[in-house]
Amino acid sequence: MRIIVVGSGFGGLAAAIRLQAQGHEVTVLEQRDQPGGRAYVYKQDGFTFDGGPTIITAPWLIDDLFTLAGKKTSDYVRIVPIDPFYRIRFEDGSVFTYNADRESLLRQIRQFRAGDEAGYLKFLDASEAVFDSGMALIDKPFGRLGAMLKVLPDLIKLRADRTVAGLANKHLKDDRLRQVFSFHPLLVGGNPFQTTSIYALIHHLEQKWGVWFAMGGTGKLVEAFAKLLTDIGGELRLSTRVEEIVVDAASGKATGVRLADGTVLEADAVVSNGDVAFTYKKLIRPEFRKTYTDRKVDSLDYSMSLFVIYFGTDRTYEDIAHHEILMGPRYRGLLDDIFNAKTLSKDFSLYLHRPTATDPSLAPPGCDAWYVLSPVPHLGGDTDWTKAAQGYRDAIIAYLEERYMPGLSKHIVTEMRIDPLHFRDVLSSHLGSAFSVQPTLLQSAWFRPHNQSEDIPNLYFAGAGTHPGAGLPGVISSGKIVADLIGNAPADSRRRTGNVSMAVASMPRPDFLKETDDELVRSDAQHCEAITRAHARTFALASSFLPPRKRRGAFAVYAFCRLADDIVDRNRDKDPALLTAELDLYRAGVADALAGNPDGPVFRELWRCVREYGVPAELLEELLNGVACDLAPARYRSWADLTGYCEGVAASVGAMCTHIFGVVGDEATRQSAVKYARTLGVAMQLTNILRDVGEDAAIGRCYLPDEDLATFGITAERVLHDPSLKDDPQWHRLMRHEVARARALYRAASPGIALLEPDAQRCARACADGYAAILGAIERNNYDSFSVRARVGNWKRAGLLWSVWRSGAEVPPADVQGPVIEWGARLLSRPEEMVLSA
Repeated sequence: MRIIVVGSGFGGLAAAIRLQAQGHEVTVLEQRDQPGGRAYVYKQDGFTFDGGPTIITAPWLIDDLFTLAGKKTSDYVRIVPIDPFYRIRFEDGSVFTYNADRESLLRQIRQFRAGDEAGYLKFLDASEAVFDSGMALIDKPFGRLGAMLKVLPDLIKLRADRTVAGLANKHLKDDRLRQVFSFHPLLVGGNPFQTTSIYALIHHLEQKWGVWFAMGGTGKLVEAFAKLLTDIGGELRLSTRVEEIVVDAASGKATGVRLADGTVLEADAVVSNGDVAFTYKKLIRPEFRKTYTDRKVDSLDYSMSLFVIYFGTDRTYEDIAHHEILMGPRYRGLLDDIFNAKTLSKDFSLYLHRPTATDPSLAPPGCDAWYVLSPVPHLGGDTDWTKAAQGYRDAIIAYLEERYMPGLSKHIVTEMRIDPLHFRDVLSSHLGSAFSVQPTLLQSAWFRPHNQSEDIPNLYFAGAGTHPGAGLPGVISSGKIVADLIGNAPADSRRRTGNVSMAVASMPRPDFLKETDDELVRSDAQHCEAITRAHARTFALASSFLPPRKRRGAFAVYAFCRLADDIVDRNRDKDPALLTAELDLYRAGVADALAGNPDGPVFRELWRCVREYGVPAELLEELLNGVACDLAPARYRSWADLTGYCEGVAASVGAMCTHIFGVVGDEATRQSAVKYARTLGVAMQLTNILRDVGEDAAIGRCYLPDEDLATFGITAERVLHDPSLKDDPQWHRLMRHEVARARALYRAASPGIALLEPDAQRCARACADGYAAILGAIERNNYDSFSVRARVGNWKRAGLLWSVWRSGAEVPPADVQGPVIEWGARLLSRPEEMVLSA
């Protein structure tokens, strides 16, 4: 399909990348001279200023996009953790340093008010509970009322009718602490006293995964997304303003867009990343808007606007953190003025951003780059910003100079500012709102403007004004929702990809392998199956969903891989030179098998598998080279280096299985399926690494990348020799980061399952779900991968298999049902086997 995306904000770019990766022909149209939408970059007098969001949470959502396209985030942009997340200052001089250090938070809470520690822990539990329910909905569409009704019991149970401030006030007594733990909705355009308590999940999100920053500024992340889009074949047109989304009167569908110069670009679908209200009111004719009429659009409540001063100083202020929240004398009263009365107050609360605290390259040497942001009413009030802006600016600078930044006025060497008029006139935002539709309970999920238009079926929305809402996690997830709603591009022909190379097709058939050698064939197959069931129960159980012919091929590949791995893992005390020689002998045996002279049941089955399914010899060689990496103590400098290892020992296996499972579609589809399978292989290998940290340390191996260890202040020596590391909060942060990365890989690999032949899809899904469940076990063990092994219980595994079985439209054939039912019967008859190794 030809798809036009209007606007290149994070939501539009996320949708465009996914749609292009799904096989569509995507063009992004941006009215400004840079991509990014609100995330515009201003450069002035040697200073670099981010015009848009500067706080990154849920970094795995970013990794998802790059992995989906077969790329690595680190190849495009460097994202680093920030500590502290924020420093929050109050009018009485008190300061709260907010990060993920639990003991530090509790100590500060005690200093603010003894007794509030217990209340904070209850607030934290409530935040985790809403995270578990709310985050699961972040990338799910709410186009139908039924979707809302399904989650209504959870919303009632979690008291979604309560506000974030109400939740904080329930558990905390100190007014300052109530502000510390309720201000987060302001980061997504919400009033803490009106925003549903579901948004309290932001606290748990930050506590578990941290706050991050893109080196070079958020603009570098925009550049990375834009380059990723064009690298995979998408098109980005700048300085291209859309004047109308063209709708066909007969069909009611969008047929393209009309540009400001009169050019009409045709499309099969249109995605608007522009402001929802502006899109409906200004880009679509009224006769095509029966639901979102002007009256409907005007009836919505919109978020506040912003007054932002960007400035550079010829000195640094080292006592100011990267993110500072400066609370004014009033909290609720000020918010009432902004959101309800819509009047510009004389007092203010401010967000002060000093990115040079983390990245000095954003300013000339010895200088600091800044912006200071004040929430202000949108243009629904009566403030005349052509008259009020200068005075408001002067008041803010004077306040900063008096309280926090001595001599500021004389040290400002460059300056610019934006106000609500900028949001309306430059960013095409209704009423100059900075975050579009306000995130109240009755403007969330199904009640929020939908990701797919009710009026025009092939018009979609991504960005802050639609579900799930503003903020980087929200808008990036809205792009995924849109891509999922549109789906993969249809293949030109629905046929199985031919995957048998000429070289393999012409392999000689040994004399001893006659069609009549049924007993030998059966014995060889049983031998490989026994190896698989003994060492890879998750894979063996998942293979039960395959028809017998493919199941046999899968067992042959696993047995080949297992024997190669055992040469290294089961002979750890041997001289590495001897192990190298043994692996070389095994490699020679593979070569003999491919030449038509296999020796032994595994090599004979491998020969049959390669000949029947066309598994490329290069993949077998890649696996052996990956195994050889373990002949020396493993240390990897970066995530990219570790990925290279995982590619050899695991991604190669995923690629082999793709040939066995079969792909529906053309050659391009097959290549896409292989990329997805390789990503799944890397996810599984990373899961192994996280589960086996302690076992690997015992033999002198540390697979975790040095740069990741350094980021969280941990050395490889501690991983190898310090048993107390399992209790270190920094270790927990590192493991949370790696678990999130693994989950991102699983999510990125998931679309590839739909590309496989139908009789193989359940197997692939069961493998992915079964292995991903290990990550949950690691979390339940509090990231102790040293003294306990993360295991998935049989009942959990049985539930996963049952879920996979029931997920398909067709009932599995009898020869697939049998093994699953037999396994379930064995489980129920042998309850002492309650835990299987992963």
